[in-house]
Amino acid sequence: MENQVGLVLEGGGMRGVYTAGILEYFLETQLFFPYVIGVSAGACNAASYLSKQKGRNK
Repeated sequence: MENQVGLVLEGGGMRGVYTAGILEYFLETQLFFPYVIGVSAGACNAASYLSKQKGRNK
């Protein structure tokens, strides 16, 4: 079941800011997903999340 969960990150300026904060929390708590996909701002946020770089989206 655990490998069947994915993370979808949406695009858009304000949604991207919100998503950046959520992903920062995920990194702090070491919550990772086997599948991540993002569009526009979501793709930028996904790159930071997947590279495990805390604070990069600030």
